[in-house]
Amino acid sequence: MDVRQFHQPLDAARAAMRRAILSVSLVFAAIPATAEEAIPPRPDRFATELKPFLTTHCADCHAGEFAEAGLDVIAPDSEKELLDDLDSWDKILLQVKVGSMPPADFEPQPTAADRAGFVKGLDDLLNQQDCSVPHPGRATARRLNRIEYRNTIRDLCGIEFDAADHFPSDDVGNGFDNQADILTVSPLMLEKYLTAAEQIAEEAIVVDLESTKDIALDLTGSFLWDRTETRTVELPEAGRYKVTVRAMADQGGDEPTRMEVLLDGKRLRRFDIRGNQREREYELTFDIEQAGSHNLSVAFVNDHYVEAEGSKSGVDRNLYVNGVKLWGPEAGAPRPPEHHRQIVSTDPRRAGSLNKAARQVTERFAGRAFRRTATKAEITRFAALTTSIAESSGSFELGVRAMVQAVLISPEFLFRVEQPVEQGPDRQLSDHELATRLSYFLTSTLPDEELRRAADAGRLRTDKQIESQVRRLLKEQKTIDALNEGFFAQWLNLRNLDATAPEPELYRKWNTKLARAMRRETELFAEEIVRKDRSILDFLTADYTYVNPRLAELYDIKWRGKDPLQLYLDSLSGRELSKVKRKDSRGPSFPEESTYLRVDLPKNRRGVLTQAAVLAVTSNPVETSPVKRGKWVLENILGTPPPPAPANIPPLDEAKEAAPDLPLREQLALHRESSACFSCHASMDPIGLAFENYDVLGIWREKFDGHRIDSSGELPERGEFEDAVDLIDLLASERRLFATNFVRKMMTYALGRTIDRRDRCAVERIVDRAEKNGFRFSEIIVGIALSDPFTMRASETN
Repeated sequence: MDVRQFHQPLDAARAAMRRAILSVSLVFAAIPATAEEAIPPRPDRFATELKPFLTTHCADCHAGEFAEAGLDVIAPDSEKELLDDLDSWDKILLQVKVGSMPPADFEPQPTAADRAGFVKGLDDLLNQQDCSVPHPGRATARRLNRIEYRNTIRDLCGIEFDAADHFPSDDVGNGFDNQADILTVSPLMLEKYLTAAEQIAEEAIVVDLESTKDIALDLTGSFLWDRTETRTVELPEAGRYKVTVRAMADQGGDEPTRMEVLLDGKRLRRFDIRGNQREREYELTFDIEQAGSHNLSVAFVNDHYVEAEGSKSGVDRNLYVNGVKLWGPEAGAPRPPEHHRQIVSTDPRRAGSLNKAARQVTERFAGRAFRRTATKAEITRFAALTTSIAESSGSFELGVRAMVQAVLISPEFLFRVEQPVEQGPDRQLSDHELATRLSYFLTSTLPDEELRRAADAGRLRTDKQIESQVRRLLKEQKTIDALNEGFFAQWLNLRNLDATAPEPELYRKWNTKLARAMRRETELFAEEIVRKDRSILDFLTADYTYVNPRLAELYDIKWRGKDPLQLYLDSLSGRELSKVKRKDSRGPSFPEESTYLRVDLPKNRRGVLTQAAVLAVTSNPVETSPVKRGKWVLENILGTPPPPAPANIPPLDEAKEAAPDLPLREQLALHRESSACFSCHASMDPIGLAFENYDVLGIWREKFDGHRIDSSGELPERGEFEDAVDLIDLLASERRLFATNFVRKMMTYALGRTIDRRDRCAVERIVDRAEKNGFRFSEIIVGIALSDPFTMRASETN
């Protein structure tokens, strides 16, 4: 490398790195998407075995130029023509299998034997596949999404980097934001990666070591502190300490928002935050004379709310505290922080020369960043950059910083790169490729030390070795947290809670505290299933959950044997009590708001389907939506989504306006009078109406709009039910249907691609394994990790 190009070291290095990343990105733009495999048809079976059923039971609605939903089921004359439109026939198979088609009001209805014969024949036709032959499937190279990038930077560089503040939202495909085909890289994204790499490198590598001390404690969290929050801290020795508080505020009134920092109950400093202040850091120092346990507190001392005439929101003063850090003590010889020492593991003096130090640091950092052993060419290239910058600037740390920037904008870091199989048979993944897949599947970050050592030593070759690593990771909190944030939050649509906005005049208990409690309940519930390796059927039938006092009141459950509402009212000051009684709201914190207890559910609740989070995200702002709730169950629980509504179908609102005094059940019946509506609503509406006893927030009710709620119904081919719990038992009886959908969802998340008919054998093997072991969560994860689609890479020629 010509050192003359670094007269302006960092600027020139950054320009060179920009050229490199832009040129390399073109390579990835050319990677082809997944190709479909040709399946050889078997002549005449469609015409002789399947078409008679379709002609008798489906052709009245789905034939000819005006076929409903655009599906002409009798148009094909042969298997070959049918196989040209596999996606449509997959949907038809699913609808007939679950009894949604033909509609219940259609005559003649097929007998159970006729339906079963048709389903088996079409299923066999669509899935002509030899399960003894591996079918790994193929996906494009996967870019790290925002969560993966944030976690990887945390574990690689030892610093917190909020990718959500710097990068645009990731697109969602197949219900998840980690799908390879949609994680594209635009010129704007490249620019943001360049800027982020520079910022991360500057924070990770400290050049002025004299100004940096050890971190004694990190209290970083995400809290709305509306009173006082206290943490016990262990201060190792006497001396001077520094506290930084990341906070933002809404002034709301004439006084500024006042935040106090206290130690052992004594105020260290008060900050007056004027106006609507965006997040910034507030800093103070203090001295202690005695080491040991101390109580560090942050207080919001002038909460204020006044109703504004003619406004629903009023004047509201708030303090938001997003992080607290404690640094020190200043006594003793200064040394760089731990995250710096992890990267700059040696220096020219200890290594014997600048070049040796550069190569050692580069080899370790690039190897971890690329999630494999760095090649000699890579080490030489990046080490040369380190050496050049160090020589021209006189600072080894500046050279390492430039190297870190370059590594962080390399495609080998930004993408989960796997060696392509250009020709020949499909291949098993290498140990490092498999370690990367396992780690991002379960922890949304790069492989940890133990998994990396196993890959380095070639100990990910057998099923036993892979299963051992999976079971180890499933016991770790980081796995549970990652699955909650990545898989469960998207499968159960918990992320939609942020955009949920029930009408405040109708649902006064709704606020951000309740939304957080709703999400936390479902997270803790999922955590128990993972941690205790319970059956995934608990998602449907569990008679337990986790509540804080706010949710206990919502569910009409005792809190430590007492009425949670009375405990809440007893804790309020006079002004707060008056405001709560006047508005019937729950603004101030409950006692023990942050405490969640495992409780038995009342008889009218079971599993996730009656949890407030799911009920809220499947409602409209003003009232519940049986259609949304029914559609949600069909899609997320059974994996049998209804087709989109035809464009010319009038909305449900018109039926409501035509008969405003009728109960909702009868309004929906009017809406279904159109044959185009009936087919879908026949399966959606009974499910949605079963949950009408739960309002928008999930609160139990017996009546709505003056009418007593009737939650009974019937599902085609499944039977009758009396209420939501009865329906849940009916859904749970379809154990394999639910398990198959759960496996397909989890495989979609794990592989980052669509699960199609080529994956049928793998899915069935995983479900079989789970069924033999009581559908335990770990058996599904192990089954996925051992499957051909997860452990193999397809050849480009197959």
